[in-house]
Amino acid sequence: TGITIHNSHASGVQSTIHNSHASGVQSTIDFSSCPDLYPAVAVTCRQLGVDLHATGIESLAYKESNRIETVQALLATPKGQCVTTAHDHRIAMAAMVAGFAVDDEQCIDKSYPQFTAQLCKLLSHAKA
Repeated sequence: TGITIHNSHASGVQSTIHNSHASGVQSTIDFSSCPDLYPAVAVTCRQLGVDLHATGIESLAYKESNRIETVQALLATPKGQCVTTAHDHRIAMAAMVAGFAVDDEQCIDKSYPQFTAQLCKLLSHAKA
């Protein structure tokens, strides 16, 4: 997949995502004040070939899923395969924006019921 992920607990939970097809860009982000953005940012970095070092993600282990583990699984999923969301709305949305099919679109209704329709609308405009 071209992705290597290292999770560390030495000084708080940290995750480093290395892209083998990296653009040479590296980013370090402290998600302490915005941990729910981690799935979307991690997927975006993967798509752009950016190496990401994420800190402040301790609370993600206690969300709807262990988002540290589910993001790791998402990033390891080969293109064209269905992503297992663990029924987590933020994982599902991040996966769908990246072009993956997901095993549970219904979980998104919890926070953004119009997400799928609006994503389809955006994608249709992008193709036009």
